[in-house]
Parts: sequence; structure tokens; C-alpha cells
Amino acid sequence: KSKRSAAQSYYSQGLAQLSRDDYTRAAALFEKAVEIDPNYAEAWYQAGFSYGMLGRHQEALKSSRQAAKLRPEWSETYINIGASSFALGQFKDAVDSYRQAAKLDADNADVQYALGLSLGRLGRGDEEVLAYRRALAIKSDYVPAIEQLGLAYFRQKRHADALAVFGLHT
Repeated sequence: KSKRSAAQSYYSQGLAQLSRDDYTRAAALFEKAVEIDPNYAEAWYQAGFSYGMLGRHQEALKSSRQAAKLRPEWSETYINIGASSFALGQFKDAVDSYRQAAKLDADNADVQYALGLSLGRLGRGDEEVLAYRRALAIKSDYVPAIEQLGLAYFRQKRHADALAVFGLHT
């Protein structure tokens, strides 16, 4: 119990640093928490998030994957993994992570949007379109998804569909 109490102290300090957008200090504090208690999933998750915000995506992946092992039911960990994988150009891993996040949180338009971006990078246009359409089914006024859906249609030379997405008529 004293180990978890000490880890929680570092974790709380890390959250305070996150609230100030001091990701460097926050990451260091979350790392201290997991050194004390390696099973502290929340601290692993927050370390991954902090590293991601710092652009330290390899470290973010390591921490986020550990959080996912400890708490496989958290969609947020897979979102972190997807974001860092995407940033590293590992688009297949990003797709896999976003798909897992979508299974766990079917009503998250941001996950579908990120999945669409990742599929687009893999040249999987039909699946990309479906992901953006799912995002818009969840949140009909999601402007980035509208833009990307129109662009995806345009790349597929589906010009009438692209124009319809943008509310234009021929």
C-alpha cells in the first residue's frame, strides 16, 4: 500500500504539471510513479500522453502500450498508440490501434476521423471514405471529416460525390 501511495503522490504532481501544459515535468513525474509501481496503468497512460505531446513518440508508444497491457478496455490508450504510430509513419499500426479504440468506443468521431487519415496514408481509399462517413454519422457537423471526405472522393475521381459533400451542385 505504501508503494501505491508514493506512486500516487508522483502521479498527482504529474497531473498538476499537465494542467500547466508542462509535459516535460509531467512525464518525469509519471515515470517516477511507474518506477515505484509498474502496475499503475493511469501513470503509464499519462506518461504516454505527455511524451506524445512532446513529440517523443517512441517513448509515448512504450508507455501507452504498457497502459494497454494493464487496461486493455481503455480506448484512450489505443488512441495514444495510434497517434504516435501515425506520427512515426507507422500507418498500419495506427490503423490497428484506431480500430481497437473504435471497438471500445464506437461513438467517438475523432477515432473514426483519425482512422480515416491513417487509411488514406495507406492508399485504402474506400475504407478511408467509410471511416469519414462513420465520423459524420456520429457528429454530422464535424468539419475536418467533411473536408477529408470530400478530398477522398476527389482523389477517387468521384467528383459529384465530392461536390455533394461540400454542398455544391453541378
